[in-house]
Amino acid sequence: WAGGFGGLTRFDGKQFVNYSPKNGLIHHNITALCGHDSGYVFAGTSGGLSIINGKSIRSFPSSGYFSGNQITVLAKGNSGKVYIGTVNGIYEYRNGNIRILKGSSDKHIYALSFNYNKLFAGTDSAMMIFSESEVTSIGSGNGLLAGNVTAISEFRGKMFIGTNAGLFVMENGVSRLKA
Repeated sequence: WAGGFGGLTRFDGKQFVNYSPKNGLIHHNITALCGHDSGYVFAGTSGGLSIINGKSIRSFPSSGYFSGNQITVLAKGNSGKVYIGTVNGIYEYRNGNIRILKGSSDKHIYALSFNYNKLFAGTDSAMMIFSESEVTSIGSGNGLLAGNVTAISEFRGKMFIGTNAGLFVMENGVSRLKA
């Protein structure tokens, strides 16, 4: 799967299959992709979310589901959830329903990563951590030298956090600048 300004393309091993608004995609500008355990592909776009199951496309327009916001990033969670980052908050998709996560509205979401049963979100002011019971924030006042978090990834038990001041590594809840 590959997405860009012209739509979405899938290579099945023999030929390329293209998806665009002509055959059901919500918008031609793909901004994020996420595979799902069901085999579906979630495509975030400038106009909303499209879910491709191989035979059909189900779409959720930004105006009706995401307060008119462009989707910036997608991340697979547990229990069939997909997290949807936008320019104004995080939404959760589960079983055909979409809801905004409490504590995420008014935040521009640049990065999402689901690890350790928590959702890590990079914003323009901090890294937010969503658990079942609370939302915490790590910013310039408590561990990160810069608040603009543009990338988050887990590798071998460590969280790597990309910011406009460099790369931070978080182990056991403590972050440090990595040269």
